Amino acid sequence: MRIILLVTAALVLLVQTPVFAQSCNCSEQFDWLQQKLALNYAGYRDKVTEDTRPDFERHTASYQEKIAASSTDTACYRLMSAWVKWLRDGHLYLGYKDTPRVENPDSIRRRFADRERIALPLPFSIKQPDAVTLVLRVAPIRYDKRQVLDSLIKANRRLLERTPNLIIDCRGNRGGSDMTFAELRPYVYSGTARGLSRKVYSTRDNIEMYVLLQKNKRYSRSQRRSYGRLVKMMKKHEGSFIGNCEIRKNRPEKISPYPKKVAILIDRGCAGSCEEFIYYARQSSRVTLIGQNTAGVMDYGNVHYIDFPCGKFTVGYPTARSCRVDAGQGIDGTGIPPAVRIDDDKTDWVAFAKAYLEQK
Repeated sequence: MRIILLVTAALVLLVQTPVFAQSCNCSEQFDWLQQKLALNYAGYRDKVTEDTRPDFERHTASYQEKIAASSTDTACYRLMSAWVKWLRDGHLYLGYKDTPRVENPDSIRRRFADRERIALPLPFSIKQPDAVTLVLRVAPIRYDKRQVLDSLIKANRRLLERTPNLIIDCRGNRGGSDMTFAELRPYVYSGTARGLSRKVYSTRDNIEMYVLLQKNKRYSRSQRRSYGRLVKMMKKHEGSFIGNCEIRKNRPEKISPYPKKVAILIDRGCAGSCEEFIYYARQSSRVTLIGQNTAGVMDYGNVHYIDFPCGKFTVGYPTARSCRVDAGQGIDGTGIPPAVRIDDDKTDWVAFAKAYLEQK
């Protein structure tokens, strides 16, 4: 097997996170977390209802005892992270702000010098296994880094516009921004795709997020103006959801006649913005979803991050709620199913998709 040098960033992941002595009062941080989520989280009232509240309160009480007995910041962080899981939202999570101590990369290389080296997959790549097929690998990406994918698409535009079959590999794509996939739409959509809009929950903390977006020059002027209008509405109606439930139409300015057939590979690693892309793409007559159900993390989004009072932790929570929830079309916990399911024993999904498109 070809020998490839290990990437330093990958090696760092092998190092265990250290345990930090407690400098935060964990019970106070936990109380703050509960209050902030009850006040700001767009999905709170859907998750904590009259029927579920008794179980939620028992769950919370059991963690209050454990948290009161915790002796390190690491234990505190892990307990609060475990408590949050009751709400069953992949867009709701805690972060640890302290930077872990990292072992020197040279010493790691020495320890693993006799191990087999493997190649890490590129985050974005286009390959042409034959004259009729292209394979596009799409990794998760933030909006401000989407130019990487945009450039790849533009550089291969002629190839995309004359190749009959396209496989888009979205496995493991944890999302990032809905705008990430914009350049792909002309090669995926066959017409106008439709979906339901979302509403934003207005609180003082949530307004802060949209004010920052309004000022962020990485977004276009029209997007910043849109955020500005939203901020004005939020300030007038704190404690309410802003917006109306409407049909949202999604259509690129130009639709390329090629590729003729598109297979999109999906699995439990496709979440958030990846699922948003899949939700609209599956309406195209040339698209077939192949693989396994997506993660089911799409009903609540537009994540805002705020720091805990002690400064050691941060919490990310959704500020927006999809109108799909009220329409009975929510996918949280279930995910979007494929049209063609691949069993766990299949190892080469790309080859499977390639053969499927050739026979279709």
